Amino acid sequence: MTVADWTCGGDGIAYQGCRACRSVWYFRRDFCPRCGAGEPEQRQAGGMGIVHARTMVARAPSEEMRA
Repeated sequence: MTVADWTCGGDGIAYQGCRACRSVWYFRRDFCPRCGAGEPEQRQAGGMGIVHARTMVARAPSEEMRA
C-alpha cells in the first residue's frame, strides 16, 4: 500500500501500526516499540485530526542571539 507522506514530498501524514498489539506511532520504525513485532503496517491519516507541536531551544543559534 502506498501512502502519501509529507516527509517524502506527498500531501498527507502517514503513520504506522502493529498488527499484533494494535499500537500506533508516528516515527517510522522496523518494529513495534510496544511489543517488538516486526513489519509494521503503513497507514494514511484521515485528515480530521489536530497536529500539536512544540520546540524548545536550549542554546542560541548564533552569537548575535545569545543575549
